[in-house]
Amino acid sequence: GHLSFTGELAGLDSATKEQIKKAVAFTKKHRKLIQTGVFHPLTPVRNMEDRSGWLASYIEGTGKAAPGDAVGIFHAFRLDSPTEERVFRLPGDTVSERYIIEDYDTGETFEADAETLTEKGIAVKNSNKHSGTLLVFYREH
Repeated sequence: GHLSFTGELAGLDSATKEQIKKAVAFTKKHRKLIQTGVFHPLTPVRNMEDRSGWLASYIEGTGKAAPGDAVGIFHAFRLDSPTEERVFRLPGDTVSERYIIEDYDTGETFEADAETLTEKGIAVKNSNKHSGTLLVFYREH
C-alpha cells in the first residue's frame, strides 16, 4: 500500500509531526524496494479481525542494489500477544550474504549473516502491545 495520513494534521504535537516526517522520508528513500520487492510473510496470513499474536514480514529486494541502498526490510508487529519477545527466521532463499542491519527507531546497527538469519532468526522484543520493529538490511561492503 501507499503511505497515507488522515485527520487534522495541523493540530498534532511536534513529536508526532517529526515521526510523520521520518516515515515520509523513509518511504521516499526505500520506495523502489517497497514497491518492487518480493513480500514474504513470516507469520500465517489470517483474517483482518484477528488481532492476536504477532505479524511479521520481510521484503526482499530484487536486482542489483546500488551501494548504500537497502536490500531488504523486516517488519514485526506485536498485536494483542501476551508474549513481548519472539524470534523470526527468514526463509533460506531470501538472504545469501552478510548484512548490516539498521533499526529504524534507534538508528543502531548490527551485523548478521544468512546462516544466522535463517537458522537462529531475529529476536524481537516489543514491550508494549500494538508496537512494531522495523529493520533495514544493507549489504556489508
